[in-house]
Amino acid sequence: HNLALTANYGSSSGNVIQMSADGLLKEVVQTLAYGEGCRDASHPHQVIRAGDVVWIVDLGCDAVYNYRIEGNELQYAGKVQVEEGAGPRHMVVDEDRKLAYLVCELKNFLLVFSYDESGNLKQLEKVEFSEKEGQYGAEILLSEDRKTLYASSRGNGIISVYRVQNNILVKIQEVQLGGTWPRSFDLRGNVLLAADQKSNQLQILSVDGLSGMLTPGGSVETPEAPAFVMFLD
Repeated sequence: HNLALTANYGSSSGNVIQMSADGLLKEVVQTLAYGEGCRDASHPHQVIRAGDVVWIVDLGCDAVYNYRIEGNELQYAGKVQVEEGAGPRHMVVDEDRKLAYLVCELKNFLLVFSYDESGNLKQLEKVEFSEKEGQYGAEILLSEDRKTLYASSRGNGIISVYRVQNNILVKIQEVQLGGTWPRSFDLRGNVLLAADQKSNQLQILSVDGLSGMLTPGGSVETPEAPAFVMFLD
């Protein structure tokens, strides 16, 4: 669509930015404002897209809004309100199964949703995140074969691993990391890299090709307070 979509945590808003055919950012064509009737200040934390459907996850409003791309704007299609105080942070979508998995920052669980062609979410399941208290959910990703789900939590510093079985999540592992604040991680083949914001390191974990389970390995130093990591093609 030649559009860039942003979630703006501090200004309680989202932007749609027109792009040129060669990938340059041009003008802001739409601004979405949030916050009315929320338990806290609105904090849009992530934008997710599947085809023409777009979701914006709002941590402060305990909500996920869904839109459809029409022309160069987002048309509002609805929202799902999650448990008050949960603080939804990041979501990942399985387009083949029409499922969405959401990690919460303020309560110790993951949420599983189905969704329809318009992006309307219907909650199917609430799953324990960590066996330990004092966790703050951060990142959530699916393996390339869509059979394993990974979610990181700050506090004690863990990654929980789930097997996707008949559209149900079965927890198979909770891995203790070297640091306490794995804000971001990424997957590529049999390697998982976790960026720990407070220990200034990138931890390397190996991924078992059959089970999807993780084995912690070494780490490398990073610049101060790493907040995001991704593999670059």
